[in-house]
Amino acid sequence: METLLSLLLAIQLAQEQLNNLSATIDKKEITLAELPIEMQFIALCESGARQHYKNGSLVLGPFKEVGVMQIHPVHFKRAKELGYNIYTGIGNMAFAYNVLHKENGLKDWEASAKCWK
Repeated sequence: METLLSLLLAIQLAQEQLNNLSATIDKKEITLAELPIEMQFIALCESGARQHYKNGSLVLGPFKEVGVMQIHPVHFKRAKELGYNIYTGIGNMAFAYNVLHKENGLKDWEASAKCWK
């Protein structure tokens, strides 16, 4: 029981540290590990946390959403204007976190909420 409690406390501490790091991120490239845990789950649900398939083709959604975080075409122009390359995994996640998440929380991914909630 004590070992389980120690493990749970260690996990909680690690998550708090990751969340503190994530709260300060404002760069054009972010790795999956730098995203808050809820966004990591969203990435898994939306794209299998992949930017490209094994054959090298870009992961696209049914409405031409792009990449790891399935950025919707309505955001393409803005992402480019702000200097984010959503066609790379690290740029895709950075735009999702620094722009969409900071402005709208998780609303942009509500369509897949049954998977990640």
